Amino acid sequence: MVAQMHAKLDAASKAVTTCQRSLEKVKKDSPEKNNALFALKALNMRITYIGSVLPPSPEPTTPSVVVLIHRLAYLLRDPIEQLDIIAQMLTLLDVVCHVIIGLAHDPCNFIIDTVAIII
Repeated sequence: MVAQMHAKLDAASKAVTTCQRSLEKVKKDSPEKNNALFALKALNMRITYIGSVLPPSPEPTTPSVVVLIHRLAYLLRDPIEQLDIIAQMLTLLDVVCHVIIGLAHDPCNFIIDTVAIII
């Protein structure tokens, strides 16, 4: 939102500056021309003041990175830590049986189910 306001203020400042340059090229000196130049300068000063009061425009990558980190924060949590002790031990037993000993899925499932029935 702030970035949009800065962009609109920049566009307004460019438009006022272009009008000033165009009006200064007019050779005839008249009170209307002087009043218009004075009004354009005052308007440009107001635009500059509003731009200085606005908070600085954030970098476009900063919010998206923060939002992405916030959305992916659940990936950094340890899923085993949230389980109770029994479930942690059963998971460890399953990993030992399957990975270290080399049992297939069915015998590992049988061991886990047997232990769960005993508990």
